[in-house]
Amino acid sequence: NHFHAGSFHRFTPLIGIEFLQIEHFRIFHTVPPFHPGKRIRPEMNKSDNEQIEAVIAEGTKFMGVPYVYGAVRLHDGKGNMYKSFSVNAFDCSSLMQYIFYKGADKLLQVNTRTQIYQGKTVSKANLKRGDLMFFTNASRKNNTGIERVGHVALYLGDNYILHTASDYAKIEQISSTRWGYYIQSQRII
Repeated sequence: NHFHAGSFHRFTPLIGIEFLQIEHFRIFHTVPPFHPGKRIRPEMNKSDNEQIEAVIAEGTKFMGVPYVYGAVRLHDGKGNMYKSFSVNAFDCSSLMQYIFYKGADKLLQVNTRTQIYQGKTVSKANLKRGDLMFFTNASRKNNTGIERVGHVALYLGDNYILHTASDYAKIEQISSTRWGYYIQSQRII
């Protein structure tokens, strides 16, 4: 058995071989079975803020949904909904826009370079569950100003993020490489 025993609210398969379990107050990410004994078990306490938890719960519904650069947004940033929107593909900013709207009725802008101006800037030392984290990436790291921003993720606590990058939506530990690309964080709720 490759899973933590116990009751859980949701069991969502990711593409092929990874799985996500949400147990009352903890999120467990289990690595594929071909890595026996290397279970990642971030024990993250829930926030007292129901809106933050609702945003996170929305995000966990889409684990395994494919990443598509420039995916159609839910809305135009002002609440005007796009009829061509689909939950079958997200890029990083469209996923954040969707989960903040559905989970907390918050309107986020349409891409990382506009979302970074929303909310209150928080230091790395003061990151809290539910904050948006903005990063540069390999193709943008030498750009200047706002053009450096290339990725957004939702901070879950204990060095874990919920996001979609080059493959599909997932929860993963923030690697040292990704920390090297960190720019800033914004608190929306």
